[in-house]
Amino acid sequence: MVGEEGGRAGSETAWWAGIVPRLVNFYMDDSGTRKPNRAPLKFDSNNPNFFALGGLLVNDEDEQEIRDSHEELCKRWSINYPLHSVDIRHCTKNFTWLKSDETIYRRFMVDLNRFVTRSKILCLGCVIDRPGYDERYREKYGRNQWHLCQTAFYVAVERAAKWAIANGRKLKVMPEQSNKDDEKRLRAYYQSMKSSGCPFENASDRYRPLRTAESAALRVNQAALNSQLDEPQKKYQRDLKAVGDWNAKLADLVGATDAPDTLEGIKARITQLDNLPSTLDSHEVARLKLAGEIFDILEAQRTAREQLFQPVQQLVQGNRLIRDDYKLQFQATLGGSADALASALFALVKQNSGEFRGEDRERGFNP
Repeated sequence: MVGEEGGRAGSETAWWAGIVPRLVNFYMDDSGTRKPNRAPLKFDSNNPNFFALGGLLVNDEDEQEIRDSHEELCKRWSINYPLHSVDIRHCTKNFTWLKSDETIYRRFMVDLNRFVTRSKILCLGCVIDRPGYDERYREKYGRNQWHLCQTAFYVAVERAAKWAIANGRKLKVMPEQSNKDDEKRLRAYYQSMKSSGCPFENASDRYRPLRTAESAALRVNQAALNSQLDEPQKKYQRDLKAVGDWNAKLADLVGATDAPDTLEGIKARITQLDNLPSTLDSHEVARLKLAGEIFDILEAQRTAREQLFQPVQQLVQGNRLIRDDYKLQFQATLGGSADALASALFALVKQNSGEFRGEDRERGFNP
């Protein structure tokens, strides 16, 4: 057994792997108040009062895989802060976002449970009932009762050491970092165990580590339970795919205004047909306006020509010989026929030109 200041073991594939025992890391943390009570405590089944100290046993060669899985979990949920269980359970502090959506909460808890159950870890700890502890040791030790963390540390580390020995490994104890006094206290407990062994009587054989057959049976049961745990997530993924396929088909049917065989395309076409009368009216107004502008220009040309030839007109009107004998008249008028324009326009639309049609392009309308 080595302390928290110990070094790392080498790779399993190293040449000394069969000589130097491989490490198992015991990551420890506590929960609850570690000091004994000044006044006696009464047991209340409706209000449990516990202190716990324990943690995770992780084989040194499995640690990187677990860290990678933890990193992937955090990336999937955009988490860059510790996974504190109390905050997760109560949806507080950094995990208040779990309150926003029940579906998101269930998905996250399934993902978190899958990460924990699939990780190659062994949970080990000591839980002490404070009223029971107080009743058992107060009369015998009075104010000299141990801190609850001392009892729990000895029990938990002893169980971890037995497991390590049974599996041919060397134990590395790694408590959570805390204040200097608590770290000093835990270090003293650890050094006492190394030098003097466990202070309890040797009456804990029933708490021995699991034998190989028992462990194998539990792993088979764990695999079955993992399969049951995964089924809701698998069903959720199947439902997600079905919804995605349905939405894709719906999007194809709804389409867009520029897709003629879709709902939106047909709606756009119907809107165009509904707007045809108003569009026709607006085009007729625009045509009338353009026609008026054309005739205004032609009228301006006629007036200019009338003014240009006004001296000739005055000469004709003032000379009897020209006016009466020669019967000459001068008039500035604006005339034309739509037939020529219509024929040329019809020929242009019908492409009635070229050798194939039997007509030369030069025979077209000459404005």
